Amino acid sequence: MLVGYSMSGSRYRPLRGAPRLAPLITAIGVSILLQHLAMLVWSRNVLAFPQIIDNTSYTLGGASITNVQIAIIAVCVALMGGLALPRVSHAAWHRDARHRARPARRRADGGRRQPRHRRNLRHRRRARRRRRRCCTAPTTASPSTPWARSSA
Repeated sequence: MLVGYSMSGSRYRPLRGAPRLAPLITAIGVSILLQHLAMLVWSRNVLAFPQIIDNTSYTLGGASITNVQIAIIAVCVALMGGLALPRVSHAAWHRDARHRARPARRRADGGRRQPRHRRNLRHRRRARRRRRRCCTAPTTASPSTPWARSSA
């Protein structure tokens, strides 16, 4: 944690206003530096991890598959299934927590809000009316308006 904090302060903080490519190049350089430092400290020897599952091979139609590969596929399918489940979004969770924390204010329409698509339609209609008012001349121009020309 100390190494990460020092790298952030010494390498990335001066690059906050820089173009996007500069921090990327710096990150690649810092990662290479950290890899070489780790190799100097812990040597280049490969460490073997102990086998949790004994390695047995099965042949199915000319192809061989081990029980470790079967376990990897099962874990991947379980993780993908978990990611496919519907989740509560971060914003929705905070909104719900905020509503539980304080009582709802009374609204003029009985405390119910319109659905989001209705609100968006209302805003679009208002904007359209504003554009019509400011950008188009009325069909019956009175002489007091600046766009009314005298035909004399």
